[in-house]
Amino acid sequence: PHLLLGDFDSYEGKVDGDIPVLEYPVEKDDTDTMLAIKTALEKGYDDLLLLGMTGGRLDHSIANMQSVVYAAVHGAKAAMAEEDLYITALCGGQEAVIPNREGFTLSVFAHSDKCSGVCLRDLYYPLEDGELVNSFPLGVSNHFLPGKDAKISLKEGIALIICNWEQEFCHKRSDFSYNGNRTLWRRSCCESCCGKKSEAAVGNSADDIQNQKRGSSSVNEGAAAVKQKRRRLFLLCEK
Repeated sequence: PHLLLGDFDSYEGKVDGDIPVLEYPVEKDDTDTMLAIKTALEKGYDDLLLLGMTGGRLDHSIANMQSVVYAAVHGAKAAMAEEDLYITALCGGQEAVIPNREGFTLSVFAHSDKCSGVCLRDLYYPLEDGELVNSFPLGVSNHFLPGKDAKISLKEGIALIICNWEQEFCHKRSDFSYNGNRTLWRRSCCESCCGKKSEAAVGNSADDIQNQKRGSSSVNEGAAAVKQKRRRLFLLCEK
């Protein structure tokens, strides 16, 4: 990495003497992830990729999502990514194109009290000039359409976009044709590529469902990989 930062209260590994280190007190207002984001913004980076941000304490995961919102509010594109998870934030007046991820659901939540002028396009459940509030999960569990990237925009507010691997979806992620019925769509997908029916179609056993679940990232320490054009700055910090 180009830089190590944090309070290192739970880090016991060695640090290469050639790597710059910014050490902070344990008792502080900023989390280590927030410190990493602020440092990146101060250095002029505006495309931030945060790795290893989930899978531990729930409060830390929520704090990291709020940190992604902080970056978005301050003009940067930021995302948390794992093998089976992708989270980003969108502010009013912005538009995001989310690449098609077969086997993933896509949810859009209001982070602010209200998001107005919300448009969800090229998704199974479309929305045009709608409204989302943070007290009702209207935008949960949408689905990509085959071969199409999702287009999301809003006029006012702050939204969180979350893509999750859907374990009941076909575990081989094969190509298949959309026929207008999502349950039959999944059934056709699984039968055509592996001869198995998905949970949504026939209700597989708990063991079958567990076998289809993708493994989560094994990254333990939070790392924010920050990109700008062809330059990349790595910030390693504790959660």
